Amino acid sequence: MLFCILTPVLLGGAIDHVFSPPTFDRWNYGFNGAPGSRSVGSTFSAFGSPYPFDNRDGQVLLGFVTGDSIDALWPASAYNITTCTIELAIASDDIPYDPTPDTWSTHHPDGPTDSDAGRPTIVSGAAFRNGWDSWSFGEDGAFGKAMQSGVRNCYPIDFDVDGSTRDISNNLT
Repeated sequence: MLFCILTPVLLGGAIDHVFSPPTFDRWNYGFNGAPGSRSVGSTFSAFGSPYPFDNRDGQVLLGFVTGDSIDALWPASAYNITTCTIELAIASDDIPYDPTPDTWSTHHPDGPTDSDAGRPTIVSGAAFRNGWDSWSFGEDGAFGKAMQSGVRNCYPIDFDVDGSTRDISNNLT
């Protein structure tokens, strides 16, 4: 469930809205034989493995169509998301919940030890390549080449101070 408070900057008002469930959801993994219809999406890292996969290998993509609830006539820069909460269920009792950020150095063999069990769930933006976009990719868009790093058609991003985006699929290395 996604809870967001959107503040249209140009209008000066706040919108409090709950989007539930997502319009589409998919396990974004190169060996997923059932995109958009698998009941569980595993998240995991391939960091440190001998395989040429992205560090952030198993991912879950959630998409919400918001046009019925939020005025879409303004440019993206006119909106300021001040609060967002996503509720996810963990499908295994063997996965410890870790609500704390872990520095990248704790992933490296010679780095410091993480002070608690598990790894946090990372929530990021998504971007697309090779002619795909959020509308065309959806639940059944082609993943890309599964046995290569940095080539998936939908990938996680963060935002630089200047507003530009960065692919964070391999930000551990």
